[in-house]
Amino acid sequence: MKEEYDLIMNPKKNALKNLPFQVKFMSMQVLAWMWSAVFGLYIVESIYAFGISALAHAALITMTVLTAIYFRQTRRITGIHTRGKGGEHE
Repeated sequence: MKEEYDLIMNPKKNALKNLPFQVKFMSMQVLAWMWSAVFGLYIVESIYAFGISALAHAALITMTVLTAIYFRQTRRITGIHTRGKGGEHE
C-alpha cells in the first residue's frame, strides 16, 4: 500500500519527480482542485462542498510545503543553541 501511495503522493517518486519545485507544487495544487471539483460537484452535488474541499486541499498542501521548507532552512542555520548529548544546553 505504501508503494502505491508513494507513486502518487511522493514528489521524489511520482511522475513529477524531474520537474522544478515550483512546477511540482503548482501541479499538486491543480490536481487537488480537480479532485475537489469531482468530489464536490459529482459525488456530493454541491458547489459548497467543492469550495470547502478546494480550500482545505490548498491549505493542506501549502502548509505542508511551507513546513518542509521551514524545517530545511532551520537545518542550514548554524550557531543555534540546542541541547547537547547529555540534555544540557551547549
